[in-house]
Amino acid sequence: MKKLLLSLLLISPALIYAQQFTMADIPLKWKHFTIKKGIRHSHVAKISRQVLLSYRYKEKNEQGKRPLIVAAELVVDKDKSWIKKEYLDAADPALKDALLNHEKGHLAISLKWHRKLQQTFSDFKFSKRVRIEMDSLYNIVRENADEENERYDRETNHMLNVDKQAQWEQKIFTELNDLYADDKILPMKFEVETVLYE
Repeated sequence: MKKLLLSLLLISPALIYAQQFTMADIPLKWKHFTIKKGIRHSHVAKISRQVLLSYRYKEKNEQGKRPLIVAAELVVDKDKSWIKKEYLDAADPALKDALLNHEKGHLAISLKWHRKLQQTFSDFKFSKRVRIEMDSLYNIVRENADEENERYDRETNHMLNVDKQAQWEQKIFTELNDLYADDKILPMKFEVETVLYE
């Protein structure tokens, strides 16, 4: 009986505890931004993200079909992501950290929708018009991601509303942890194997 209890105590934390992603897991640093001097903009920083879509076919399988691989990679576009040099040089370190966390929130929202794109691709039956279908599905997902990112900025007042920022971070990571419950890291790219629907 003692051995059984000891075994349960050793095993149960691993069974109960699931990976919980936080802001620290979002792969974004100031080095991913271009430092701009003298820029005239009401904001002090902006992140730009892109999703690179691709597909390819594998060799024919035993049934004579060529499996289709659809892929997407979420990237931070350094050329279009920027921070004002004057802010980076003069701002209090705690404010710079808060701003970086706000920008990480944008990337976390994109990661959430990236997983939803993966699920959409997995569920979709592609025809021979793969590229057109991928672009169409991506545009639907991107519109939702853009709307959520705009709402995030509006409600947090670009991180200035500290209470709303904290609420958003909790909301984002609750959803992100549900979507990536089986992952040890937050993947920036995915591949989905499927077959063409005929």
